Amino acid sequence: MAFISRMSRYNEVGTITSSTYHLLTQTDHTQPSPVLPTPQPSLPIPTTAPTTTSNSPSNHSTPSESSHSSRVTKRQLNTMAARRYRQKRVDQMKSLEMELEKVQRERDELKMRCSKLEGEKDAMRCLLSKK
Repeated sequence: MAFISRMSRYNEVGTITSSTYHLLTQTDHTQPSPVLPTPQPSLPIPTTAPTTTSNSPSNHSTPSESSHSSRVTKRQLNTMAARRYRQKRVDQMKSLEMELEKVQRERDELKMRCSKLEGEKDAMRCLLSKK
């Protein structure tokens, strides 16, 4: 499927642009489409027509339209999930980096305090040794 690599063209809100939609709706005529087996009904088919008829067009979409819209919807949901996952990773890394900086500052403060206390200890030892 050559058009899959072009499916990554989404606008900012995660919907498919019109150019991408046209790429998605194009079919590859070089490969035969798979033939799906038709399900066999388990109940006998009635031979009489229904008594009520409707002049309005059917609200049901054809299987190919519904499967196409289903694929597009799944692709959009997958894209949004991938985007959320990547953002979560970025946020996690930022959190870890902030924690690292905090711990490094704390370590540096403790080193300074330790050095100061070592100096005071040495000064007191000098005072005690002079007496």
